[in-house]
This record gives sequence, structure tokens and C-alpha cells, in this order.
Amino acid sequence: MSRPRYGTPAIRVASTAAAVLLLTAGCGTSRQPVRPTAAPPRSEGELRRQAEALLTRSSEVRLHWTGAVEKRQRLGRTTPRLPAGKYVLEAACAGTGAVELYWNTKEVDNDAEPEVRCGGGVARSYFNGENLVAFAFEPSDIYPPSGFLSWQIVSS
Repeated sequence: MSRPRYGTPAIRVASTAAAVLLLTAGCGTSRQPVRPTAAPPRSEGELRRQAEALLTRSSEVRLHWTGAVEKRQRLGRTTPRLPAGKYVLEAACAGTGAVELYWNTKEVDNDAEPEVRCGGGVARSYFNGENLVAFAFEPSDIYPPSGFLSWQIVSS
């Protein structure tokens, strides 16, 4: 009994040559890997718009601020003097690094809670208007910020 044959000798030679070419493709060439190009730095206007776009759109905004944050720069302390009611403090940052929210009420002082990461998400803190004494944002010691911070207080 004879063995079955798969294809003609010319097909076998051609498929073997193609396999060898595929295996050796690119060998011996002097091509260097291409490094990805860095994205161009974003303008201040783009960073400002990005930070503000993360905040909730509402007709109940009581206070709002947007400004640059750089490295170890401390931002001023805000004393809102809001009437009784429930509020939410929202903060968003565009750029790199992080800022920390420090706030104190009539009952308690809060230490660095929450952290606002530049380039990701919105931090929210809920409080009663008559209890909030003051709050401030400070640059993170671990992740110094460079970008724009935007915050607002909204009635909830």
C-alpha cells in the first residue's frame, strides 16, 4: 500500500520557502524600535475646561472657583458662611499630581480627606451648611500637582 501524497513537489517547495521567509523576516535589519512621541503639553485653557467639565452642572451652585495649582503652592482657606441646608463640595483637577482637601466643621477637623487626583474623577464631600467652618486645598506631598483645580459648592 502506498503512502498518500499531499500536493505536488512544487507546492511543497513553495510552502517550505514561504515558511522560512516568514521565520526570518526582519532578521539582520538595522531597524530601531520607534519610541512613542509624547503628547504636546496642554494649554492652560484646555486644562481649565477639562477641570470644569468634570463638575456637576447645576443651577444650585453657591460658590465656584477655578485656578492653577503648582507644586508646593498653598491655596487660600475658604470660609463659605452658608445658610442651613445640605450641600456638596465637588472638586476636580486636570493635569498631573494631586491636591488634598482639609476642612473643619463645628464638631470636627478633617485631615486630607478626600484626595483629588489631577486627571481623574471628581471628589465629593457632603456637609450641612451651618456646620462647615472652613476648607482649604493643599498640594499632596507624595504627588505634587501641576494643572488646574476647580471646585464648587452645590445645594443638594
